[in-house]
Amino acid sequence: MKLPWRKDVAPAERVLLLAAVACLLATVTNLVPLSAGLALPAVLAPFLLVRRRTVPRITAALALLLGYFFVWTVIYDPASLAEYAFFRRDGNVFITYAPLLFLSLLHLDLRLDSLVRAFLYVAGALNVVFLGIYAVTGGTIFFYEEGIYHFLFHAHNAAGGFLAVTTAMSAGYFYATREGRFLLLTATNFLGLLAADSRGSMLGLLMALGIVFVLRGRFMRTAVLAMIVVQLAGVVALHRISSPEIFLRDYPGELDFEGGAFDALPRVHTVALRALYLWPRAWHLFQASPLVGTGFGSYNDLPLALEGMPPLYRTNQPDIVVHSDAHAHHTFLHVLAETGVLGLGLLIGFLVQARRFILSIRLPALRYAFELVLWVNIVSSFTEHRLFTPSQMLPFVILLGLAVANREFERLRAQRAVLLAGDMPAPVLLPAPRAVITA
Repeated sequence: MKLPWRKDVAPAERVLLLAAVACLLATVTNLVPLSAGLALPAVLAPFLLVRRRTVPRITAALALLLGYFFVWTVIYDPASLAEYAFFRRDGNVFITYAPLLFLSLLHLDLRLDSLVRAFLYVAGALNVVFLGIYAVTGGTIFFYEEGIYHFLFHAHNAAGGFLAVTTAMSAGYFYATREGRFLLLTATNFLGLLAADSRGSMLGLLMALGIVFVLRGRFMRTAVLAMIVVQLAGVVALHRISSPEIFLRDYPGELDFEGGAFDALPRVHTVALRALYLWPRAWHLFQASPLVGTGFGSYNDLPLALEGMPPLYRTNQPDIVVHSDAHAHHTFLHVLAETGVLGLGLLIGFLVQARRFILSIRLPALRYAFELVLWVNIVSSFTEHRLFTPSQMLPFVILLGLAVANREFERLRAQRAVLLAGDMPAPVLLPAPRAVITA
């Protein structure tokens, strides 16, 4: 693969770009310590923020969101910040968005289009190889579940989320370039998505294609508002018919907190679990503390023990803090429950700024690819917790961070060009010489 930097790039910048490329390629697996490697230098982000006179709006919105979540974590359970399980489960938003926060504070000169193309080729080729293995053996060497394709991920929904992202990016590139290779990648990635049987990912992809290619920016606010109103009405109704004795105490059945908290349940029951147990509890927590929520990471700490000053605020005060993937399976409800209207407002503000930046990208292929992926992530988060999930989000946030860093480089170069032009002396205009007529 041709590395995406130019010949005159500084050595330190090459190291950063090489690290970003390595992490991007590592997103094809569940090996989060590799794919989220940029979370380590992201600890420098606060210092970079202080040194910058101006920051991109998307960076400022993300910094406010993560800062609010961090403060809430310190208040609710500061010991969580020293636990790997927290960052892998309840606090995965930090490792998921750390690459975007860090990269967007840099100025990087790179060929982003070449990098995106190379990533799609590598991920698509691996998917074809493991689809072939799955067709022959029923598994993918590393994982086996009858009738379910896992690609290189432990959970089929993780595989589905990743393949939904690569399918969306391939579709965006094909729409803009009409190159047959991207049509082939779209088809094979979508075949992998179907084999993974990830319903939330498929819904997100199909809705994203409709929003970007059918609505084309028209009735956007109406469509989003309609989705919110329908879901909100449904959640309120489900909360009324649900029994607090069921969803406020402990999980139904014997579930493993340390691993996949819902792995013990048959898939046919997951819809009922969301409707009658997970979503109503999120709404209950929101009602208990509507402005700031009941504490970041508090949703799955059962039994609930809410204390505070109702109706202003109440926080969960559990005997044991649990780090598991037993979330609300609805990102927006989950954020509303744990961090209130303030947290949800910051999340929506970040998504708005992300979309505005994406729509400002000049290269059509990148613009369509990023916009499709953004909507895949948003829509799938109405039935899953995908906006904070590393397997689905890391490819997108790494590339988006590089896009912001590249935009900042171009902006800085343009400013320097203006300054240099201002320092140059004005040209001296001499009168034109008279014509000489000879006999």
